[in-house]
Amino acid sequence: MKKQSMEYKKKCNIIMSFSKSIRYVGVINEYGKTKLLGEKYIQEIMNNYVILRTNFFGINDKGTGILNWIIEKLSQKKEITGFDDVIFNPLEILNLSKIIVEISQSNFVGILHLSSNKIISKYEFIIKVADVFNFDKKLIRKGTLNDINFVALRPKNTTLYNKKAKKIIKTKIQTINESLIRIKNDFELSNSEKK
Repeated sequence: MKKQSMEYKKKCNIIMSFSKSIRYVGVINEYGKTKLLGEKYIQEIMNNYVILRTNFFGINDKGTGILNWIIEKLSQKKEITGFDDVIFNPLEILNLSKIIVEISQSNFVGILHLSSNKIISKYEFIIKVADVFNFDKKLIRKGTLNDINFVALRPKNTTLYNKKAKKIIKTKIQTINESLIRIKNDFELSNSEKK
């Protein structure tokens, strides 16, 4: 069974390419598989489609998501672990929303990667949040994905190559720092209005 599992991992590893063409060769879990099947289905039944691949962060009312988790734990002075071997280049949700509206009003048809320009690890992301929100960075431990025994396999690289998108969109792609500063300012303004 273990040998079979290792072969599955080898066969189904995500391959992210930073070449000029967009490649999406495989998946490592059911979530990725269903996304890929959905994309293929859309391409088969439609000629006029837009498929957006993205990774994002932001604050939400439900308290879910990476940013909510980081702020909650660090504000409670609880230690957290950031994966140093997992990289991504997320967009902040408001910035992403503006880009999606722009694309929806354009004539673009096809697949587009929407991401920030800088690739960082989850650990580096947590450090950035701590810097902007003035949390104690001593609470942040550096770890690896292998330290946690997740039920489903997780990719270590979810970065997206956004060169094609940058040629098409006019909306500025905000840096992660710019986005975090705006979120902090909005958060503080919202809290002051509640008082």
